[in-house]
Amino acid sequence: MSKPAILCVDDEKIVLNSLKEQLRREFGREYDLETAESGDEALEILEELLEEGLEIPVIISDQIMPGMKGNQLLKEVHTFLPRTLKILLTGQADAAAVGDALNEANLYRYITKPWDQTDLVLTVSEAARSYFQDKQLAEKNEELAQLNATLEEQVKQRTAELQATNSLLKQENIERSRAEKTLLRQKEYLSALHDTTLGLIGRLDLNELLEDLITRAAQLLGTQHGYIYLVEVDQDSGEPILERKLGIGVFANLIGFRLNMGEGLAGKVWQTGQPQVVDNYDAWADRAKNFEYNLISTLLGVPLVQNVNIDLTDSQTAPWNINLNSALKTHNHQPRTDEGQVVVGVLGMAYGPESDQTFDTDEIELLSRFAQLASIALDNARLYELARQEKEYFEALVQHSPVAIVTTDIDHRIVSWNPAAEQLFGYTPNKAIGHNLDNLVASSDLIHTEAQNITQLTDEGDLVHVLTKRLHQDGRLMDVELSSLPVSVGGEKLGNIIIYHDITELQRARKEAEAANEAKSSFLATMSHEIRTPMNGVIGMTSLLLNTQLTAEQRDYTETIRNSGNALLTIINDILDFSKIEAGKIELEHRPFDLRECLEGALDLLATKALEKGLDLAYHIDAQTPEVIGGDVTRLRQILINLLNNAVKFTHSGEIVVSVESRLLNSALVTKNLPPALPPSEPNAPPAVCELHFAVRDTGIGIPQNRMHRLFQAFSQVDASTTRRYGGTGLGLIISKHLSEVMGGTMWVESEVGKGTVFHFTIQAESIPNVTYSHLHEIQPKLKGKRVLIVDDNTTNRRILELQTQSWGMIPQTTAFPSEALEWLRAGDIFDIALLDMQMPEMDGVTLAVEIHRLEQKFPQVMLTSLGQHEVSDRLEETGVEFAAFLNKPIKPSQLFDALVTIFSDRPIPFRPREKTPDVLFDPSMGRRLPLRILLAEDHPTNQKLALRILEQLGYRADVAANGLETLEALERQPYDIILMDMQMPEMDGLEATRSIRSHWPGDAGPHIIAMTANAMQGDRERCLAAGMNDYVSKPIRVDELVRALTEGHRSSSVKPPLEMTQKETLPSETNGVSNALWDEVAPSALVGDITVLDQAALSMLLDLLGGEKALLVELIDSFLEEAPLLLLKLNQASQQDNAAGLRMAAHTLKSSCNDFGAKALAQMCQAMETMAKDGVLAPDTKSKVAQIETEYQNVKTALEKMRDDE
Repeated sequence: MSKPAILCVDDEKIVLNSLKEQLRREFGREYDLETAESGDEALEILEELLEEGLEIPVIISDQIMPGMKGNQLLKEVHTFLPRTLKILLTGQADAAAVGDALNEANLYRYITKPWDQTDLVLTVSEAARSYFQDKQLAEKNEELAQLNATLEEQVKQRTAELQATNSLLKQENIERSRAEKTLLRQKEYLSALHDTTLGLIGRLDLNELLEDLITRAAQLLGTQHGYIYLVEVDQDSGEPILERKLGIGVFANLIGFRLNMGEGLAGKVWQTGQPQVVDNYDAWADRAKNFEYNLISTLLGVPLVQNVNIDLTDSQTAPWNINLNSALKTHNHQPRTDEGQVVVGVLGMAYGPESDQTFDTDEIELLSRFAQLASIALDNARLYELARQEKEYFEALVQHSPVAIVTTDIDHRIVSWNPAAEQLFGYTPNKAIGHNLDNLVASSDLIHTEAQNITQLTDEGDLVHVLTKRLHQDGRLMDVELSSLPVSVGGEKLGNIIIYHDITELQRARKEAEAANEAKSSFLATMSHEIRTPMNGVIGMTSLLLNTQLTAEQRDYTETIRNSGNALLTIINDILDFSKIEAGKIELEHRPFDLRECLEGALDLLATKALEKGLDLAYHIDAQTPEVIGGDVTRLRQILINLLNNAVKFTHSGEIVVSVESRLLNSALVTKNLPPALPPSEPNAPPAVCELHFAVRDTGIGIPQNRMHRLFQAFSQVDASTTRRYGGTGLGLIISKHLSEVMGGTMWVESEVGKGTVFHFTIQAESIPNVTYSHLHEIQPKLKGKRVLIVDDNTTNRRILELQTQSWGMIPQTTAFPSEALEWLRAGDIFDIALLDMQMPEMDGVTLAVEIHRLEQKFPQVMLTSLGQHEVSDRLEETGVEFAAFLNKPIKPSQLFDALVTIFSDRPIPFRPREKTPDVLFDPSMGRRLPLRILLAEDHPTNQKLALRILEQLGYRADVAANGLETLEALERQPYDIILMDMQMPEMDGLEATRSIRSHWPGDAGPHIIAMTANAMQGDRERCLAAGMNDYVSKPIRVDELVRALTEGHRSSSVKPPLEMTQKETLPSETNGVSNALWDEVAPSALVGDITVLDQAALSMLLDLLGGEKALLVELIDSFLEEAPLLLLKLNQASQQDNAAGLRMAAHTLKSSCNDFGAKALAQMCQAMETMAKDGVLAPDTKSKVAQIETEYQNVKTALEKMRDDE
């Protein structure tokens, strides 16, 4: 069936198309939108639509058009479409045209150009709705008129019949008398129906209507007994039932009596939709047979019906009231009459036992006609009841709302004022209603203009929501949350509704929370100083102690103290970072830095831990990612270290891979309003901003899905057992997540138990185009076309090497299996260079190189080895194989590039394994080279001792002042070149002392003041410099930082940069001890065969490391002989329990200790055992191999005991 049409008329095609498009978006699904560019064309289109039988609810016409004007067109249309609603568009309010259209064309509304889209849509929507409402009302009126016409026609017919009958009954008086009585009764019936029609019009109260209906029906049939049932919904079952609403005579008592469909006479009328008459109740056996039927002789029931056309699936048109909605929904499941009407009730009338009357056909028809009239009246009453309930419902909502609700008219006078408004503002409804709202609650000069602006915006159709202030009756200003929106009905603006929510307490609570955060930050800063001060002494003194002559046991204890102190400082730093995040005081630096160097630096810090666990570390930066970015390198490195540290902690085997991708953004940085790190290449071009996506993937234990929500909660880990087993504060992830968010990104996680975890985070950063590293991602002439063989059992490392060499123009061929590489070579494949991994399960890199050498293949080979793999040098001496270069894992593209370019330039690359840099480097000659008079201002005795000892190690002697006053007194006695000033001291702190010094000794006359503080909060450095200090070092004191500060403070003209010491310049005492950690180094040896059990060269090297102290060597032997049986016991238990991880760990630890003493055969067995257990599945002969290890250990034990006794 075709849809109704809306006709739009405008001579401007652009305006016409815009009008059509706006209406199409809103009404295109329900209406056909027709357009015409003139009045004549519009009339032709209307004629065609009418010929097709289509309805035209609305016509919209422009006023100013060539030829026929808009008002003329609408008048013409009104002559043949009087019910169609007309809307006039006018560029300016043309009163004459509008008035003419109102008078002659029954104009619905005019809209001024340019129109507001919302106003246009609402106007057309209301017009269409009015059209169909008017149509429905007209149809009902027509139905009523047709009924009256039918009655009149029947009167005429009956009259004609009576006349015919009279002519026939002239000869028969009895028949004539009967005809006269029949005619009289028909006249009475018709008259009564006519009176009923007039009486029911305007009856809107349902209860009154029901009483009127049953009274008139009784009078119509001349009886005193009757009832009315209506269809309702049972609240328990939700099924429709028939409920008695009213009764008279014998039916007056059982009000509320219910019947099911088909039950009793009323139930049968409901079921069939047809009138029913019963005068014999003896055959009835259902529960509807009751005492009432003993008091009547005959009963007539007729259906009350309605035309139910409402779409109950449409939430826009379905009744809001639950009861009425449910009742109407039941119509879809109820029987209908032959005319398709739904039965909504039953009207029943009865004669009592004193009467011998029965209901004839005329009476049945009469009551049926009456029921039709009653149904129409009931429908009107229901609609009225619906509107009344809706009104009461919304009035109740407003009256009982906890927020203040005020309505105003179009002149902004208050129309309604609910109790919450009275409570909020102090005015009663009587005092408020009728006043201008802004003048009443926004009369203060501070807010009146803003209130008027809000009112103006609302008048223009905007919905306004703001936090503002309003005035109480007593004159005080209150914090409120205000929402203001316009109210329109049928397209007509009626006024505004304004909602106020008192947020005074919320604002007060927010300020108190901010004050509490400030207090907490201050408290944490103070506590940080109090905790760091003693920790400074502990860590600093242990650093000094490690530079003295210590036994191995003493060195172990000292390192334990220092490591514990550093761990505590890490926890303190986490708590401080978290407090800054909570207080919103995280501030970011913004400067250029090398992204690759940042990532490699983070990986370097975790490389040793990963090596100890046998984990592979790798990273890959997508070629589209900028090498240099502008941002906060420290905070980015902090996130990476946190995630990498977690990955290493929770991964026991496999790999950890960091990948970086980027995408260009067009928007500006969202982190802060910071200037660009570097000026753009073009003066007017904004700096390019990119989003960097980091992913840290591990093959660790994984995280259960039901525990994922705990990851980013403060002081929380996956569960309590995680904290007990792995340690940690539970703050690292939440700090990292907040840092990524502050930098314009976010963080999320993917994980699967037993397979691993991927932590993702993004940041926004400025891409710095001024600095490029093209050699790392562009084709290089010296490398282009070179065929490279890559052999690595780790898929990720292999893929990264493949991508990197491809980007330089090389042709890589990769494999995880050394045997496959050898097959390629035997088959004649030619390679220019090979990259060989050292540790592979099938064959290690040295063995593979030997096999390649045996095939007489002449091409350079590069060894990829882990940090600290000393066995490489030993194996090379044994095999005689030479490598062109050695690269430490994780492989850095810059190192690989330099190595490859150097190789193809025929320059040698010596192997320089990276070793641990000493923690503390002292230059005893510094005091001689840069003489300084130093005053140490420090109140804590331990810190005094530490600082004096550090200065002594640097060749300086210093005087000491315990507070700021003593510092001033010392300066009065003699001048100093440098003052090392603690910030927090009793009597006078460092800041106040500095200000006093600058006032007494201004300019160059004053000393160079260096702040020393354990306070780690943001802004400390700025406060020191503002007070007049020249430099700043934080506690615990780092020697390199102190050296830098002293060098910069040297007042002579021959200022030199700080001395950069190499490892060869380290104090001799650095090599006089050995840590127990050395026993845990991974150093597998090759099988030596049937030579002596202990390798003498290794023993000599060990003694050299111990500084020739044979007593220390004896202590190490005793320690090994004490530890080894425990490891053998763990090997046995692991092999018995098929515990591959335990077996691998015990073999790894025992192997390391064996290498220290040159027990190469035993170390090789442990290496094989470790490799065997790496896959997590133990071989059947594991137990026998453990027995062989125990046998070999006895040989080693005997040799070591003999050596110890000889010493």
